[in-house]
Amino acid sequence: NHTFAGGFGLAPQYKTGACDVACQEMISSCMLAHVNTSGTHIPLWMVAPMSAIGWGQSPGFPTREGTFFGNIFAPDSSGNVRAHYCAAATVSKDTVPGRLGANQSGAPYTNPYPSPGYCDSACTMGGTYGNDGAAGCPADNRTWSYPVTVWRGQTFQAENTTLSGSAAPISCSQCGGGNRVGYIGMTSTVTLKNVNVAQGGTNSLVVYYVDGDPSTYNPRAFNISVNGGAQQYTKFYPTGGSWSDNSSLVVGSVNVSLTGFNAGSNNTVTFAGTGDGIGVPDLDWVEVIASPGANSSQLTLVGATSSSNYSSAYNQQNAIDGNMGTRWASNNNDQEWLYVDLGSTKTVSEVMINWAAATYGKNYTIEVSNDHMNWTTIKTVTNGDGGTDDWTGLSGTGRYVLMRGSAGGTAYGYSISEMQVFGH
Repeated sequence: NHTFAGGFGLAPQYKTGACDVACQEMISSCMLAHVNTSGTHIPLWMVAPMSAIGWGQSPGFPTREGTFFGNIFAPDSSGNVRAHYCAAATVSKDTVPGRLGANQSGAPYTNPYPSPGYCDSACTMGGTYGNDGAAGCPADNRTWSYPVTVWRGQTFQAENTTLSGSAAPISCSQCGGGNRVGYIGMTSTVTLKNVNVAQGGTNSLVVYYVDGDPSTYNPRAFNISVNGGAQQYTKFYPTGGSWSDNSSLVVGSVNVSLTGFNAGSNNTVTFAGTGDGIGVPDLDWVEVIASPGANSSQLTLVGATSSSNYSSAYNQQNAIDGNMGTRWASNNNDQEWLYVDLGSTKTVSEVMINWAAATYGKNYTIEVSNDHMNWTTIKTVTNGDGGTDDWTGLSGTGRYVLMRGSAGGTAYGYSISEMQVFGH
């Protein structure tokens, strides 16, 4: 079970009052877009005609997956829950295990359109680039006006990669694209080319694979290398089913963190046998997980609010004026705070605080909110030592970003020269 706390501001009226039909449909689309029965966390880029989400595309999420719409709050006159999806023309319905397709175990939605069920031919498409996502989709003798479209990371079907040695495609109806790659011997390789990442160093992939060994068997393994660098030994455990019954095999997935990437699209990732007699699993497909900085930039701050100002010369606006020579200073208390206004709801991936000398936060939290009353913590700091705190890899959504102090580094409260927020 997963509780989706919200954070986009789609239906603020639901917080204090009734949720009308439009509210129900907005929330339904957003909830359906988050359904994931695969058990593997996947970052998503979502677009929609609703202003709280909006339009746009990201280079870190180049694969349009599909569109979700309906109303899960109330069944129709026949008692059916109206929950729908349609697939993007570039993604077949079985390419995303646990996500798209009525044939997925546990999937709560149906595709209302004839095979192949593409959104592009049934829905009205819209957005900044004209094909960001669906602006409206017909079904149930009406048009659903609040669809949410999801984009995913770069994907590679194993059978469409560069194969060497004995590696070869095997028909597999439950696999992405209808095939998997097997017969991967100790000297065989499967190579992904033109892998695109936003930052160099370490990045993550989700590897979808098949291993029909009994659950009591030892794991299989790959040696995985990036750009011809050192081999990184990675274990893959049995996924279910039996090698002797192709239709029984279960597609599993595992997150793999790899080092050696260069920022950009000129990367190769090679899966190879281990050479030590340990078998390898069959490969289905691979997805590149967009890093937190995949589409991040410095966000404009339109205002600041503080718990106190030591004097008018040290007011809260000094923390966002772009001038390191000015600063905000609080009263001499531990329980002080400062929040900045992004102007509208944003996704926050990085917060940088430049502390003034001698008055810094030792213990504090970074929090986000859409209404500057209800806050969600995205970073907890203990034993800070002043200077510049640059917190990356954050994940939060809101209009307001708060530094909430609980213990200062000295007896003189807090003082910030500049507070900067990055995201999209």
